[in-house]
Amino acid sequence: MSVSPEPSSERSLPPDTNFNSTSLDQRKRDVRDILSSFDVNDLPSEYCSDICIRITNEQSTRPNSEWTVFGDLRATMLTWGVHDSDGWTFINKWIPKKIRAQLFCEKLQRRFQREFDGYDKIANSINEPEAQSQSPAHVSSRIAQAAGKINSLVAEALLDLDFRSVGQKHTARVLLEAIEEICMRSRNISPALLEGDPLTSGMELEISLYDALIRRPPATTPMVILEALTRVSDISPGLLQALKIRFEAPDIPSTYGQRFHELCTQAGVVL
Repeated sequence: MSVSPEPSSERSLPPDTNFNSTSLDQRKRDVRDILSSFDVNDLPSEYCSDICIRITNEQSTRPNSEWTVFGDLRATMLTWGVHDSDGWTFINKWIPKKIRAQLFCEKLQRRFQREFDGYDKIANSINEPEAQSQSPAHVSSRIAQAAGKINSLVAEALLDLDFRSVGQKHTARVLLEAIEEICMRSRNISPALLEGDPLTSGMELEISLYDALIRRPPATTPMVILEALTRVSDISPGLLQALKIRFEAPDIPSTYGQRFHELCTQAGVVL
């Protein structure tokens, strides 16, 4: 993405970024958001996560010489940006909020696509000769890993919607597109079960990304996709129309079908 520089007079900090009126947690979020904008891969919550844990109010009272992490420029910028008013002001002038939101959406979209491409690679390789020896359990494990990564990205998008004040409609659209991509990957890709295998005999194993995230979601985060659907509706109700055909499918779980109809009714979307 190419961003034209703005005159310095246009980059004065808005009132809500005044150092003394912001909490430690807000500064940590914002500085990570700014610094991660320069990273091609890391999302804000992934940026220097180990260092971020150590950035506390207690640390801010120590000599500022302790804020410098020798050999780690990223960690040093993060720590000084959170604790030092001049560092905070300086870093906040680097990228306007609107541009940060745009960069986040583009990165989130790339990350989703990478995981969907990875899943498709697994799905397309199932019928190849070298894959015939894979057990359903092995394939299921690989799908669960892919689903877990996508689930984490959905959670990241929801977290972003909670704190970012600009660009929410763009994030909502990326989230909706991700939900649609999940729904499109409902084809069972379980390998053929071995005849006579006592461990699989008589089993009808359904394995797909849709199964892993919607039909039978992880027990630890059973409602993440449903929550994402609700947030999309809150921010941009008109986007629900794009999911109409997906959520009227006969195999959609009743919880999702009912909630989708409720959201559409509230938004005035004609089904």
